[in-house]
Amino acid sequence: MEDKFNGRSNYPYVFLNDEPFEENFMSMPWSMTEGGFFYERWGDSPVHSISAAMFLQKEEVHWFEDIGYLHPGWQHCPSGDAWLKNRRTCDPNDDGSSDTITKGY
Repeated sequence: MEDKFNGRSNYPYVFLNDEPFEENFMSMPWSMTEGGFFYERWGDSPVHSISAAMFLQKEEVHWFEDIGYLHPGWQHCPSGDAWLKNRRTCDPNDDGSSDTITKGY
């Protein structure tokens, strides 16, 4: 499957939203058929996050406090001096990370 997509896309970032369905696509990777990712549309970020949580020690993970991130439904806005220094492009009051993902870290 990798070889097929490498010619048209920069694998592993492949979006099939606009791809025509082909019968040979039925030979899906194991992860998509054996209780894997077929229930929802998964991007690579959740898979990377789950992998980091499973295989890295807490000390091996770095939280980039000074870098903002926005994804529909969730964002992280830097706070304090980092917010002031980085052009104040987001609203720290609209930051979903403060009591969800980063709580306790």
